[in-house]
Amino acid sequence: MLRAPSATRRRLKEPLTITDSELDQGLELLTGASTTGSQLHFSLSRRADLVLIGMTSTPIGVDVETLASSEIIAEVGPLLHAAERAEMRAAAPSRRAHVFTSIWTRKEAYLKGIGVGITADLAADYLGADRQAATPRGWTVITVPVAPGYAAAAAIRRPAP
Repeated sequence: MLRAPSATRRRLKEPLTITDSELDQGLELLTGASTTGSQLHFSLSRRADLVLIGMTSTPIGVDVETLASSEIIAEVGPLLHAAERAEMRAAAPSRRAHVFTSIWTRKEAYLKGIGVGITADLAADYLGADRQAATPRGWTVITVPVAPGYAAAAAIRRPAP
C-alpha cells in the first residue's frame, strides 16, 4: 500500500491541470510517495479519446497511438531498426498501419522508459511488432490491448536481482 504525504494527498484531491506539452513528454518521476523511501515512476500517454497511465516502482514508459497514416509510415519507417523495417515489408498492405503503429508504440514506450524519448536513434534498438520481438536487456515490453484503430505498449525496467 502506498502512503502519500499529506501534501501529496491534498494535491491529488485538487483538479489536475496538465498542458499538452507535459502530456506529450509523458514521463514524470514522483518522489516521496512511499513510506519505504522508494520512488514511484509514472508515465502517461494520450491520443484522441484514450489515455494510458503506467505507475511502477521501476522506470516505465507507455504509449498509445491511433493507427498511422501511409504518409507517417513512409516518413518514419526508414528510420526504424532494419528488422522492424523487414516486419513492415512482410506485412500485408492491409496490416501495414497496424504493424508500424505497434512497432512505434513499443519503441516510444521503451524510449520514454529510459528517459530519452524520440530524440534517440530510432534504429538503435529492435523492439518489433509483437511479444516475440527481442527486448532490450533488463526491460519487459508488452503490447497493451486497446480499442480497434489504436495500438498501445508499455515498457517496464525489471528490478535488479
